Amino acid sequence: TGPDFVLGILRALANRGFGDLVNFVDLAALFHLLLQSPRPRLHLEDLIDEFIPGLFAALPNDAFVRTGIVNFNHIAELFGRIGDFYSGYGPYNNRGMEQWLDRCTELFVGLSWDEAIELDGGNLCEADFLRIYNQFLRQRGNLRFVRSRLDEPVGTHRYALVVTSLIVGDAAAQWRAASEQYRQWQDVTFSPSFDDFRYGYFGDETQLDRVVANLRADYSDRIRAQRFEPLVGYTWKETLSISPAEPGLSPGIPLNDDTIAVGGWSDPLRVNVAYGLGPKRVIAVVVRNDTYSFERRAIGLLGASEEQQEELYSNDVESEVLKELSNATGVWCTDWGFISD
Repeated sequence: TGPDFVLGILRALANRGFGDLVNFVDLAALFHLLLQSPRPRLHLEDLIDEFIPGLFAALPNDAFVRTGIVNFNHIAELFGRIGDFYSGYGPYNNRGMEQWLDRCTELFVGLSWDEAIELDGGNLCEADFLRIYNQFLRQRGNLRFVRSRLDEPVGTHRYALVVTSLIVGDAAAQWRAASEQYRQWQDVTFSPSFDDFRYGYFGDETQLDRVVANLRADYSDRIRAQRFEPLVGYTWKETLSISPAEPGLSPGIPLNDDTIAVGGWSDPLRVNVAYGLGPKRVIAVVVRNDTYSFERRAIGLLGASEEQQEELYSNDVESEVLKELSNATGVWCTDWGFISD
């Protein structure tokens, strides 16, 4: 049955060690509301849709208010552990890492992990690295207070910018009303104006000022430049909980009464933003044969017209996404996002 299907997936995730990645708190509240719904079958189907692969290809109209299944706060914690390890924060085995680098760097240079461990000695290097990292995690877990990169503002030690999409003003007020409708199992009404959409960037104030100046000087006719919104003073924990939280996986996240963050999907290349920080070269990382269908659908739900969607994401050489790609020094094509057997 429907409830057995959903609960079975949740139990399977928990039993396989992924329980912390599931947003059990909001899902439990949603199941509670389901019991009070005047149309439980219809709303159960909505809930099951959260678990169906391919959601990104066909975002529902209420995607920006739907309860998400992913706990992005925990995902930020996972990134934080890795960041602390590479930053040498906490119980870092500096001597052990130096020895590992002396022994394995030449062997691994230019290779992926999968390629490197196939070489003679690769398995030993992998085992030693995992030993050092797992020792770090165990010792870190025993500490009551741990200095962490997650608690530091974005851009503290080096240039860094993190993107999210924003809805502001009247659109934010509409979102709050639509969220309440969703929680009450009412038909959701959410028809924001694209005038209330912004490209938000978390970062250091000085770095963001440089980016804004560059965008206004060289790209003032671009929608991205006109809608650029600096977000100053946010920590890595906050930004890593907000930027990946995209529609279909998470509802919007309020930053304040007038601003709702809805994930970093809207600006997939960020080449011109990167140039604003002053590098000589910018390499764009793209997904091979990406048609930006998800971005187009999502921006359409936020009020962008067909013409505006074309201007932003079409395969025409005059679209903003292809103009931005042409500005890159180089392009790295990947198959990230594709799942194979």
